[in-house]
This record gives sequence, structure tokens and C-alpha cells, in this order.
Amino acid sequence: MKPVMDVIVTLNPSCVWDGLSLQFYTTFWSLTMYDLHVPNTMYDKQVHQLKAQLITIDDSDQTSSKKRKERERCNNLIDKLEEEEKQQQDHVQMVMSRLKQEKDTWFISKVQKQAIITSLLQMCLFPRSCFTAVDACFCAKMLYIMHSLKTPNFSSLICYDRIFSNVLWPMTSCSENEAHRFGRFLCAIFEDIMRWHSDRNCYDKECSGYPGFVTVFRAVSAVKSGPGQVPADQLDFENYRHVVNKWHFTFTRATVHCLESGDFIMIRNALIVLTKILKFYPKVLRLGMAIER
Repeated sequence: MKPVMDVIVTLNPSCVWDGLSLQFYTTFWSLTMYDLHVPNTMYDKQVHQLKAQLITIDDSDQTSSKKRKERERCNNLIDKLEEEEKQQQDHVQMVMSRLKQEKDTWFISKVQKQAIITSLLQMCLFPRSCFTAVDACFCAKMLYIMHSLKTPNFSSLICYDRIFSNVLWPMTSCSENEAHRFGRFLCAIFEDIMRWHSDRNCYDKECSGYPGFVTVFRAVSAVKSGPGQVPADQLDFENYRHVVNKWHFTFTRATVHCLESGDFIMIRNALIVLTKILKFYPKVLRLGMAIER
């Protein structure tokens, strides 16, 4: 990647790379959804449909030669799909192995986490989430992976909080197509945070003890929890549920502002985003009533 990085470093002021490493920026913009996720459910669905076709072929009134050809076609497709799925699984495993090796260099420790998140949103997430529907899903998936890899100096909490705090800007500046994609990005984020919100066991498994959910860093003089470690406060499950409620409220306030603005673009974009996230929002009755009014 070095030749690419040598070109990219000249495209932005040097201060940009103070919080966001060149390595992360290059990685983020060079990967695709194919590199991060295997759609196993879709593969299983297609294979199941082809196996159902095999049964109907045997019961049909076709000649034996036609039945044989159709069976061969279906079996060949099943073999190709299974082989393709295996190849992509191997590919995703290799990409994840690379990301695990890289993650320690992504964000520079001497920079404040708020500044890191600002650069991440401005340079990566907000621009790419509006490109295509697949890019929108990629941004949400990349966020989840950064959290699950326990990336040093990256706060998942601050990042999600800033996305919802700044949601008014994309909704007022997007084109109609971009609003559809941004809504899909928010929907994928809501899917993760509401899954953690709904199940304590899921939260404990995927968030508890993760550096992305640290709320307060202790002073160095505090009692250490182990060799070279400084204990930190973790967000517990009940407090996390309160935080999610705050995010819902913040999103509602921004949406109501758009709907009451009288501006055609703001109203249109707000309605588009609302339809995209309908599966996860609104969950709180009074917030839903505020939108409805």
C-alpha cells in the first residue's frame, strides 16, 4: 500500500494526519463490504431454493433427458455457490487477520479521542456513507469491527454519540439519493446498538470490558488493576440503555427541526431517513408521538 499512501499524504494538510493515521485512512477507503462480511444467509437461501427445484424436477412431466439436464444445472449451481461461499469466508478471514495486525497503528494515542472521532467522521464515515447503499452498510460494519477488535484510542461510545449529535447536518445537506443511503447507514448502526440494548447477555459479550465503552479514565495515581494497567470505568448495561434513550431523543429533536423547518429539502430528507430506520425507530412512545405531530 506504500505507493498509494505516498500519494494520499499529499492530498490533505499535514494536520489531518495528527489523529487519523495514513494507514487507517488507506485501509478504510480500499476495503469493500466483500472484504468484511460473508452473506451466509443469502447463500443458504439460494442453495435451499435450488434443492427445492431438484425435487420439483423429479415430479415434473418432462422427458428423462430434460430432467437430467435440469438436475445437472441445479447441482452445478449448488456446487458453485458453496465453493464461492468458502472462498469468500477464507478471504474475509485473511482480511480480518490483517486488520488485527494493523489496528494498533490506526489512531495516535497523544491525540484526544474527540479529535480522532472528528477526523474519522469528516474524512471517512460521513462522505462514504452517502456514496452507495453498499458503502453505507460498509461504514456501519467497519465501525462495528473497529469496536470488536478493541482498537486502541478509539471510543465507540463517543463515535456513536457524535453521529447522532451531528445527524442534522447530513439530513439538511444531502441530495435525495444521498438521504436514502444515509438512512441505510443509520439503520445499520441502529441494528447494532438496539441489539445490545435489548439483551444484557449480548451487551456483556460484545461490549462489557471493551475499551470502546470506557467512560472515565482514572488518573495514573489511582490504584492499578494489573501490571502497567490503569483501571477505567466501564459503562454498565442499565446506563447504556439510558445513553441509547438519549440518542433516540437527540435524533427526534433533529428530525422534528427538519419537519418544522418549512424547507422542502429538509422535510423530504427527514422523511426518507425515517422510512429507512422504521424497523428500529421510534421505540419510545412520546418520541414517536412528537414525530407524528
